[in-house]
Amino acid sequence: MINCIFIIQETAETLKVSLLFGTKEDHWQAIFMRKSDGANLEKKEKLRKQILNSSAKMFFKRGFSDVKMDDISAEFSISKKTLYKMFSSKAALFGAAVRDSFERRKNVYENIWTGKSGCVDKLLKTNDYILHLSVYLTESFMKEIQRNAPELWKEIEDWRKDIIFNRVSSLIEEGTQKKIFKTDFDKKLALILYYELVTGLINTNFSEQYPSYSSNDLSKAIGRLFFVRIVSEDHRRLLKKEIY
Repeated sequence: MINCIFIIQETAETLKVSLLFGTKEDHWQAIFMRKSDGANLEKKEKLRKQILNSSAKMFFKRGFSDVKMDDISAEFSISKKTLYKMFSSKAALFGAAVRDSFERRKNVYENIWTGKSGCVDKLLKTNDYILHLSVYLTESFMKEIQRNAPELWKEIEDWRKDIIFNRVSSLIEEGTQKKIFKTDFDKKLALILYYELVTGLINTNFSEQYPSYSSNDLSKAIGRLFFVRIVSEDHRRLLKKEIY
């Protein structure tokens, strides 16, 4: 007669079932097979991230309609059936790829926002960030997101508004209290004009119409047009060194 014992170990992430019978070798084999399952899951997740990263670049460069699921499956040497198991449709893949790219860009800004630099340095870095984001969100790509991932587009737009109307506003307020910025200007109107200026760069497809100008060129130009005007005389020379 062979004794048979089941051992069930459950955590928030996994359910491990071990079968003990006969010898320790059989028990070890069961555990080894369970660990192999975990390795496979890790491999699948790595592949998924690679697909998201590559797909985002394809969609941005060629547009939604010109990217085929065949292209993506061929690049990673997987079948379309396997790809559709991971993403139910091309629209689902598009939304996931753009969201992944967007989340990484959000993390970049959080590092700026939580940094230890002063309000002027953060303001200039925020301006750089917004302009880089504007180059990324060209008019054509923006329409692709609005059409194929409308909920994600709302998140992106809300995020951009939060940066300008909340975070930039708080940096200007901090600078005003420290007498770095002037007090004799309408802060709300200044932020609205800044937002409309940045939005206008996207809506006019500026980066596609004028490819000779980089996001760094735009950032410095807007810095000269906008931020230099609100800096107090005592701090203007210091700011000019940063943006000229």
